[in-house]
Amino acid sequence: MKSSALDKLEKQLPEMARLGVRRAYLYHLRAGRAILIVKDGKIYRRKKGEKDVFIQKLSPGRKVTIGKKFVL
Repeated sequence: MKSSALDKLEKQLPEMARLGVRRAYLYHLRAGRAILIVKDGKIYRRKKGEKDVFIQKLSPGRKVTIGKKFVL
């Protein structure tokens, strides 16, 4: 594959990722599954046909290291 073709594909990745996340979000909401979202530094559970349910407030500047687990 030529470098220019590869560059073109790489430029499309952020938009493809954004669309994939949006599609998964809508799919799971329509299926009646709960989704965790963050608004104003707080975690909420969102489910189709229900109001957002507060779960927990996040501490400011929480750092997440790739590959390590943490408990909310």
